[in-house]
Amino acid sequence: SDALLNMPFDVNGSNENTTNIKDYTSYGNNGTAQNGVRWNASCGAFTGSGGCYWFEGINDTIRIVNGFTNTIKGDDTHTISMRLKPDSYNNVESTSPIFFSTSDSKYYLQSSGGNSILWGTGLGSGSNYRSYTFNMPVGIWSNLVIVKQGAGNVGSLYYNGTLMSYTNTSGGLNSTQDANMDFCLGAYACTSGYTWNGSIDQFMVWNRSLSASEIAMLYSRGVNDRVHSDATERGETWMACLTAFTSTTEG
Repeated sequence: SDALLNMPFDVNGSNENTTNIKDYTSYGNNGTAQNGVRWNASCGAFTGSGGCYWFEGINDTIRIVNGFTNTIKGDDTHTISMRLKPDSYNNVESTSPIFFSTSDSKYYLQSSGGNSILWGTGLGSGSNYRSYTFNMPVGIWSNLVIVKQGAGNVGSLYYNGTLMSYTNTSGGLNSTQDANMDFCLGAYACTSGYTWNGSIDQFMVWNRSLSASEIAMLYSRGVNDRVHSDATERGETWMACLTAFTSTTEG
């Protein structure tokens, strides 16, 4: 499978364990709900969507132990997608982390004041990053997709299926670090302080750079339930793994 992590958040935890958040790929990159992050059974992120997780903006997070290590460590061709609905941008310095690695600023995506998105890679505080200026409105679901397409300052960000322009800051993107780290949704490096206030749905990571057509299809359909022709080659064999579930239990 080209999907390294797939968290649709349609179930409250996994098999009645509400703190365990299941990764539906074969890699088992499961997450843990920490500090009161809450599951919402009906979020309306897109037509036919199920649940999502709500972050109150204090110190709650979803921590994916070794999430960075097991997915994009040292890899400069990957894609990360998620659905977001901010409730407010009233955090310290209006910095709202969407996801971070556990080490300071080595890989992150954050909203700054609701009118720009920062995508950062690099070493330590003040790492290399890009700034994308656009409005991600409060109370509205949006789709963000970041695509790393090579070493160094090579990558693309899509907002609701549209490729966005950027401004380089501190040299733009760096190569993806070859380091062992967790992923943290909704909190700066899995700590309190800078936090996300709002909902997150459909968090996914792929081991390749998705095409613009694949990203447009992902946005328009809402869920990764089809394989685009850009992902296939003649003679390949593809298989599907289906999981039946209720709001608390998988089949």
